[in-house]
Amino acid sequence: SHALPEVARLASSIVVIEDGRVLRCGPAAEVMADPNLTTALGLRDAGSLITARVVAHEADGLTRLDTPGGELFLPQLASPVGAVVRLRIPAQDVMIARNRPEAISALNILAVTIDSVTLTAGSGAVLSLRLGEEKLLARLTQRSVEALHLRPGLEVFAVLKSVALAQGPFGA
Repeated sequence: SHALPEVARLASSIVVIEDGRVLRCGPAAEVMADPNLTTALGLRDAGSLITARVVAHEADGLTRLDTPGGELFLPQLASPVGAVVRLRIPAQDVMIARNRPEAISALNILAVTIDSVTLTAGSGAVLSLRLGEEKLLARLTQRSVEALHLRPGLEVFAVLKSVALAQGPFGA
């Protein structure tokens, strides 16, 4: 499929092919989180797959999930408490803060460590972020990278504007 959201929902392994040659193959979460593949995967669709455990279904209609970087909240999920789910997080929907943001409407803020900063064509950059054993991608401008002095090894906060449940036949 060429539809990355569909691939994220269904695939356990991915092969990325460009101009008839294999760029990378492997587990879906690893391939999708490779910052060197963001152009091949499409800048708008590039993103990460992470796993989370359902902790609670809150009275306000949100489901609370646990990740190595902190809690996430999504609209009510059908998954039972204790279930492991796979989430798709588009790189373009990840903002970076040097300090934990306060008094903002965003509920999903994760503590992460920058693994790499990859400059892309034009004025863009892709950050590979470590979230426990998993990877998260963030797409920023080079100006933001410079203004925030972002570099590998720096501990920052990922503010997630969008998180989608990537349901499908996927085990923990």
